[in-house]
Amino acid sequence: MKKLLATSGILFLLAFSSQAQCEKSLTLTSAKTEFIDSEGKVADVKDLPTTVELTPRHIIVRLKQGDDDIIEGDVKNLKCNWKEAYKSGQVTFGSLLAKTNGETREATFVLEAKDGKLFLTVAMEKMSDRKMRLQIDSYKESR
Repeated sequence: MKKLLATSGILFLLAFSSQAQCEKSLTLTSAKTEFIDSEGKVADVKDLPTTVELTPRHIIVRLKQGDDDIIEGDVKNLKCNWKEAYKSGQVTFGSLLAKTNGETREATFVLEAKDGKLFLTVAMEKMSDRKMRLQIDSYKESR
């Protein structure tokens, strides 16, 4: 009985700590962006240094190309499903992104950890045949 209680307690703590990761702010950096075609194959790869600042309520994407491009929006429908934060599982959410010039576009994001790597995949409205995938080079949590 003690082993059952101890095992249940450990599982609860793991689930709670993984869910708690979604309540933290996160900064992601990537040096390259892959463009994925409708069949899921890499169609193109661009050197495009990108920083993503993510909170439970807001996202800011900074693209480093010439003058820094900034795209941002509020986070909607955040679903956190980490089995082990940043190592296994995923987080999904949507956002109405706005560029500094006022142009807006709906986007769906999937932050996924798989095989020891972390990826951010973005599906944009009006680009249903393509997705963008960033392999995350580094990440940093903050409160």
